[in-house]
Amino acid sequence: MIRIKNHREILASLIALAHEYGLLSDDTAFLDRIAKGEAIENAYVLFLAAFASALAQYYEDLEALIESLDLDRAVGEDLERLGSLVGVERRGPTRSIVPVVFARKDKERKEEEIRIPVATRLKTEKNVVYETTAEVIIPGGAIEARGYAVSVDAGPKTRIGAGELTEFVDQIEGVEAFNPEASSGGRSAEDDEALRQRIRMWAFQHQRGTLTAYQAVLDRIPGLRSYRIIPRWDGVGTVKIIVDPPLDTVREYAEDALDDAKSADEDVKVVKVKAREIDVHCIASVAIEEAHRIGLDAESVERAIKQDVRVFIDGGRLSTGEIYDGMGIGENFKPFKLVSFISNLHAYLEDMRLEYPKETVKVGDEERATSGLIKIEVTFA
Repeated sequence: MIRIKNHREILASLIALAHEYGLLSDDTAFLDRIAKGEAIENAYVLFLAAFASALAQYYEDLEALIESLDLDRAVGEDLERLGSLVGVERRGPTRSIVPVVFARKDKERKEEEIRIPVATRLKTEKNVVYETTAEVIIPGGAIEARGYAVSVDAGPKTRIGAGELTEFVDQIEGVEAFNPEASSGGRSAEDDEALRQRIRMWAFQHQRGTLTAYQAVLDRIPGLRSYRIIPRWDGVGTVKIIVDPPLDTVREYAEDALDDAKSADEDVKVVKVKAREIDVHCIASVAIEEAHRIGLDAESVERAIKQDVRVFIDGGRLSTGEIYDGMGIGENFKPFKLVSFISNLHAYLEDMRLEYPKETVKVGDEERATSGLIKIEVTFA
């Protein structure tokens, strides 16, 4: 391995060689004076200093080249170039997906059929734009219909909370819309470490029917929050994949994409995650002086904590404005984690205890916890 030298080391080496060959002063203290950093008014020494600078830059370039060819040290575009040698590209950000309810504005006039075309655009107050994935029809006699919308852009900036997608970009007469749930998906582009691991596994990624091949496909699906792969669930050659959120559109995306990853004789079944509803009853004790200082009353505290408890379980936008993923597939509900989560969000809480559930709630491998009845009691200490 080449040892990279800096400017000081190179210059010292050049001067020592020049002195050895008698190209510099015969003064025996000459090298000591240079080592101490004393100014040496010598044209040849100044030339060597300039030459050392050029060599030092060469060493830096050489080091960068070595790192760019080392999988463990390459970053950014250098890492992408290594990946391209084996057909592995960095995964880009994914789009978000959300269910949307379209309802008649005039509930008394419901005899006419209303059609919302595919690719109808809606937006939030912050101009995050989504478009419908298919035509939605409100039949005559019905008040509302449900469809799905996918974000126009990709990445975390496209994620929205429940009730935020309410404005039409493409106007539809007599219809209003809202999203009853938070969006899912909206992942960031793949980071260097994840790409590095996939490059190491490149042979398996290109081999149909492998775990790596399935992961490579699933990680690109828009709106997919998480998934679980269960091999041999019904014997050899069978694979079950649980997708979350439990939306038909996400499941269909996954089924289509997996055709490129499964073996010809493999039976792959894609199912939606099952809901495991959890009721929560907690008592929150608030420091009254702190609450008064920041202008909180019992109602606002209850509303904020209730929102954050739901988001802790379901995912969505917290009362602080941040997006949180919620609980994952097969993740058990642990009361102490919820208490810690809420306490960290709300500094004015003196204490919080769960009346129900008091013990861990087991969640199955094909289930994800969802919020049920949430009851918050607020007391002031």
